[in-house]
Amino acid sequence: MSQSENITAQEVAKLEMASEVPKLIGALVTCLCIAWLAVILRIVSRRMKRTALKIDDCLLITSLAFTTAMFGLNLGLTHDGLGRHKAFTKDAKLLALGAMTVEVLYGMNILLIKLSWLFLLRRIFPGKYILCLTWAIGSLVTAYTIVQIVCAVFQCVPIRALWNSQVPDRCINVEIVFVLCGSLNVATDVAILCLPMPQLWNLKVSNTRKIQLTFMFLLGGLVCIISAIRVPQLRKSSQTDAGWTFVSGVEWSFAECCVATLSACLPTMRPLYNWMRHRKGQENASENLRRQRTYFLHSRQKAKPGTFPELEGGFRGSDSTSNDTWAPNQRTKDSYGGVSIPIELGSKHGGRVTNSSGAST
Repeated sequence: MSQSENITAQEVAKLEMASEVPKLIGALVTCLCIAWLAVILRIVSRRMKRTALKIDDCLLITSLAFTTAMFGLNLGLTHDGLGRHKAFTKDAKLLALGAMTVEVLYGMNILLIKLSWLFLLRRIFPGKYILCLTWAIGSLVTAYTIVQIVCAVFQCVPIRALWNSQVPDRCINVEIVFVLCGSLNVATDVAILCLPMPQLWNLKVSNTRKIQLTFMFLLGGLVCIISAIRVPQLRKSSQTDAGWTFVSGVEWSFAECCVATLSACLPTMRPLYNWMRHRKGQENASENLRRQRTYFLHSRQKAKPGTFPELEGGFRGSDSTSNDTWAPNQRTKDSYGGVSIPIELGSKHGGRVTNSSGAST
């Protein structure tokens, strides 16, 4: 075997071992769990407020179904060559059709999440200002999503040219469309986040409360960051080695959908947060009371008979020459460290004990 043939064999073995599948599956599973958890907590918060699900909730639940479908499809595509080099692609046709379907699901998913955001803002801040802007943003998102889906499906005519290079075709540069739509995604995300800010700061609440609400809404800025990272990743995709170069775009697209779901759910989780804070306060109060009782019982065990730890030196008569001493009798309640302590004093005269009113017992 010549040296050139030996090098080629080594390169083939190296390419065969190269795989992005484990990393891809790990990213998909993590993001899907985040999205499911966010939607479940949103529904729990609605139940805690005893309110029915609104249209924004229904849209988000529907988008979660699309997200789950994207997860299953991407997982299936790993068996057809996604995450592997072209030489080891098992079925180019299924890989091409699957990638096209994922692009359609992504567009529908982002559209539903953004519409859910807009309907939530309309419900929280009713008014002509919010109504007009939500209609404008919603129309823009719907328009470029339709363009993105159409271009994804008909990027080549006939469609079979996507997986069969022998078929005469007419293809568009779909990369430009995806980058343009991705940039519009970032712009509309920023617009949706900024939309409620004037209304929030006009609320008649304390500045601390305004800052808390602003921070809660601005947590949605995470999706803007991921959307901005996703756009340059799309430019790395290449039809010449689709299974390998599409992985990065698939990961960031799926992460964008899941983080957008989380961002849309955060403003609705206030009842759950209040319940957790109230429960934590009750636990702290119970712990403080337990410590006070333990301290009191420990102090009583250390006290000498006939004396009280409440006052230094116990209780004794004011006349040092008298045989009278103070001794405990029937007890009443006093306060000791937040715990009720029974105390009453009696006096001892010549072997008879009298209470504070002078009656002998």
